[in-house]
Amino acid sequence: MADRLYDYLIVGGGIAGVTAAETIRARDAKASVAILSAEAHPLYSRVLLPAYLKGTIARERVFLRTADAYASKKIDFYPGARVVAVDLSRREVTAADGRVFDFGQLLVAAGGRVRPWTHQDAAMPDIYRLQTIDDADRLILAMSRIREPLVVGASFIALEFVEIFLRHGIVPRVVVDAPGFFSGFLDAAGSAILEENLRRRGVSCLFGSSIEAVRRRGAFYEVAAGGTVLRADAFALGIGIDRNTPFLEGLGIIQGGRGVEADEYLRTGASGVWAAGDAADYYDVISGTRRAAGNWTHALLQGSRAGLNMTGAPEPFVHVPSYSITNCGMQIAAIGTCAGEGITAITRTGAPAAEYERLFVRDGVIMGAFLINCLRDRPALTDMIAHRMDIRRFMDRLGDMAFDISAALRVK
Repeated sequence: MADRLYDYLIVGGGIAGVTAAETIRARDAKASVAILSAEAHPLYSRVLLPAYLKGTIARERVFLRTADAYASKKIDFYPGARVVAVDLSRREVTAADGRVFDFGQLLVAAGGRVRPWTHQDAAMPDIYRLQTIDDADRLILAMSRIREPLVVGASFIALEFVEIFLRHGIVPRVVVDAPGFFSGFLDAAGSAILEENLRRRGVSCLFGSSIEAVRRRGAFYEVAAGGTVLRADAFALGIGIDRNTPFLEGLGIIQGGRGVEADEYLRTGASGVWAAGDAADYYDVISGTRRAAGNWTHALLQGSRAGLNMTGAPEPFVHVPSYSITNCGMQIAAIGTCAGEGITAITRTGAPAAEYERLFVRDGVIMGAFLINCLRDRPALTDMIAHRMDIRRFMDRLGDMAFDISAALRVK
């Protein structure tokens, strides 16, 4: 017998899940609503974790909700309720501690977790991630004894790690198995801008070098990578995430390890089961492809749309995802779809200001863009992507940084 029966049950206490719950409550004052969160904390901002680690904001500013905030909206919040199984026929969710919850409708907004690292074992405690507030707290406590960290990966999180260490007076090294930063999106010129910016701060980057072995040598680790032996006393991982969806295996709604398959309405193939946030592999009506997007604003908007759709106000989810940071003085942003079948790239550069844009085009339409120090073009590019603007009349001029993309929107 279930511990509780809920009209709306949400797996995941992040921004997608909480926004969905609050949207449902705003539209249905009488329904029973609950959030099952694997973490022990109420909602906090993952995008503010780097700022907390850099010392630019206090820890308390990371938190966005309290237990009382949920209670005031009559939303039952279960911290530390890690879901291990879902029974669709019985409409039941089982938590790791044995509690069982019945549901009328279910939203999977379980987020993601940092991928396992091949070289980690029980004898290596000096490995740090940046996915949760607990990860951030652990790194803060260790910062005073870290002197030679190795940042593994070439992602946005990897760049955040680099700046976090620099803010604490620690110069890291970066090891990447790919040929450069964001190798799936950038060409050599784009990666070189980011690498040179770090080099001026004393940070060396070793590209195209997989870590082959890690051995403990007293207080340090000996790291074999690409024919080079490095020394490190800590490892910071920026190697991407896996979706927190193993509890759904065998139910037919997960494909390819990218998350829970959902349509443009965020409905899965199972009746009354929805997906939102990092866990959702949804159909994107703008690009005409499936996508799993992991960023804060996207998750918030998906949570809102899921809550509306679950309560009878169905509309497709339409949004151009983007991710941006300011890192060591560089403004960096990825917008829309930056890779895929039939996509070609156009690069624009302005060397004096280290400006760089790489535009991703398919069938005369800009699908995505990667920007370095060109955020002035972000609104125009986002609008072009959202409206699938035909750019063929000026596509031959796009490679020239002097061509004003924003002005192109005003051309009739």
